[in-house]
Amino acid sequence: MGDFNNFGSDAFDLNGSVEIVEETQFVTAPVGEYEYRLGEVNIGKYNPPVESGKTGCFTLKIKLSVQTPQGPASFTDTIFLRESTAWLLSAFLRSCGAVTPQDKNFSLTNAQHLAGMTGTAKVGIRTYMKDGEEKTTNEVKKWLPKGTKPQGMPVADQSSLAGMAQSFAPPVAPPQAPQAPQNMPW
Repeated sequence: MGDFNNFGSDAFDLNGSVEIVEETQFVTAPVGEYEYRLGEVNIGKYNPPVESGKTGCFTLKIKLSVQTPQGPASFTDTIFLRESTAWLLSAFLRSCGAVTPQDKNFSLTNAQHLAGMTGTAKVGIRTYMKDGEEKTTNEVKKWLPKGTKPQGMPVADQSSLAGMAQSFAPPVAPPQAPQAPQNMPW
């Protein structure tokens, strides 16, 4: 048997009953610039099929939420951790304020501490197929520098950004003070 003591606080108790809830409507944000709030930020792995000819790598899975006129839109963005995409990781870290333009290193072991941070990004829409049906989701087109105000979109006030944090489970701990820079793992 596995160790089930590490399940999050939102995991179902298999010995208890499950509350039946209404299906939530998925909101796709219109294309534009938005202030975002980070939810879970985790290190993962990309293992492509052998026949693809691609090599695997670590990934940074970023759950974020933006406020739209239809309500909060939450989606996940992935950064592949390769030398060729170090610029993208750097743009993300600067956008959420984890590093400044003067910083030269960041330890990815601190990635989970990014949850709750805010920034601004250009958000796009991508389509994909699932079970033979075309679906849409948001994706980050560009991480904008910390302090950038969205162009052409209403700026979310801090109370609406705080409300977006409610869509993430479990609650996130506040970011810890930055640690001394360390070498990037790649």
